Amino acid sequence: MVYSFLSVDLIYLQLQSKKKNIIDNPVFYLNEFNFVYKLHSELYLENRQKAASIAQNNRIRKIINEIIQEITRKKRFVVVRHDITTNILPNTDIKIVLTANLITRINRRCDETKSTATEITRNILFRDEKLYKFIEDAIKVSTSIDTTYLSINQ
Repeated sequence: MVYSFLSVDLIYLQLQSKKKNIIDNPVFYLNEFNFVYKLHSELYLENRQKAASIAQNNRIRKIINEIIQEITRKKRFVVVRHDITTNILPNTDIKIVLTANLITRINRRCDETKSTATEITRNILFRDEKLYKFIEDAIKVSTSIDTTYLSINQ
């Protein structure tokens, strides 16, 4: 279900037509997502960037949020997104926000991309500024865990 080569309208139609199937068979689709995640780091990053671009479309974001809400009603999944605790699943039982200091976040991003530290720093600071309200609201209603001194595997 890698849609990065399709237009936004076609992606929306695909999601709309497969919505019930995705909700009824979430593990199948999670396995597809895991396949994408295990791709070579450059391909994974390219897919992640395309997904982020596609997700900016309000119609696509709405249908994805509906799918997430429906799947998680059964309480068998962990969902990760910056606005999950406040906008998408505000009534969930367990809410966790993972944090890390700026240097750690820059180093982690450098390890997964070929971008320069300067470019990564600029992107992280821009994103933090853009998402500050989401992060602050999420921390108010969640357990915050500082991952600064933890490895990715931990």
